[in-house]
Amino acid sequence: MTVAPAPDPCADAPVPEDSDAALARVDALLRCGAGPSALAVYAALLRRDPRPRWAHELAALALAEGVAERGRDLLAAEPAPAARVGLALLDVAAFEASGEEQGRERARSSFQAALALAPDDPHALSVALRHYLALAARVPERLALAAQLCLDRLAPDAPVRGDGDPIGAALLATTCARVALLAQEPGEARRRFALALRLDPGEPATLLTWAAAELAAGNEGRAAELYEATTTAPAARDRYLAWIGLGVARTRLNDRPGAEQAYRAAAWTRGLAANAPPERVPPELQFNLGVLLASSADPTTRAEARGLLQAHVARPDADELRRLRCRQLLLELRE
Repeated sequence: MTVAPAPDPCADAPVPEDSDAALARVDALLRCGAGPSALAVYAALLRRDPRPRWAHELAALALAEGVAERGRDLLAAEPAPAARVGLALLDVAAFEASGEEQGRERARSSFQAALALAPDDPHALSVALRHYLALAARVPERLALAAQLCLDRLAPDAPVRGDGDPIGAALLATTCARVALLAQEPGEARRRFALALRLDPGEPATLLTWAAAELAAGNEGRAAELYEATTTAPAARDRYLAWIGLGVARTRLNDRPGAEQAYRAAAWTRGLAANAPPERVPPELQFNLGVLLASSADPTTRAEARGLLQAHVARPDADELRRLRCRQLLLELRE
């Protein structure tokens, strides 16, 4: 009896009718490195179930994959009013990147239109919060707008309102955690991060943002736990960031073998073989792994460190302080 081969999860296939199966399809495409192909899945979900969630997910994925205009085209082609939430996210992200007055006005009118459509929807509110955070980066007083919105929606003694949408409520809680961090309220930020993970367990964006906050606060042990929990995320970009962060945390914890293992895993996640030319290694990995290996007494390891550090020094976009550190280590690695 001939057994039919298992279907290739990376091959082209129709979008499943069931929403859970469609989301599983998104995860499969992310694991295949075909993130842009998953945009069509969210577009199909938006047509079948015209809620802001799918528009926001489409826009967020387009931004993560670096294909914002493709996401904009898909959303603009959708008749559902909820598509405005995704378009607003793209406009706010463009303003975050440029800071230009024209972009600010476009983002403001865009998120206001989205809020008018769905004033209580957590995805629309999260877009508004991102706009307030972008403004606060330039005019700190504007942080008060974001802080008040979060206080209204996520007060410690009030139930979380998410219109039956725990994913949206989790997104709102994560965004509000960022607000609390900027407001120098680490305890409140942790409460909101924890709330987000209760609502949407294992969400990579929440785990990575929380881990980075703990690392910045000097809580390397907790950061390591959060980064490690993200190393199995569907998207390779999330796994890569998790391994890099885990390497930094373990370095600070004086766990040199663990740090090297994490950095090697990060390289593997980017498709780099152990003998890949140092010039092909991403800059943050050139620096972090090169600095780590420079402390070894093994000649082969020290030679690898030299190659990585030299490649980093040669980068035209290298940070000057890091370049100086590399040069100092290269002097120490002379034999």
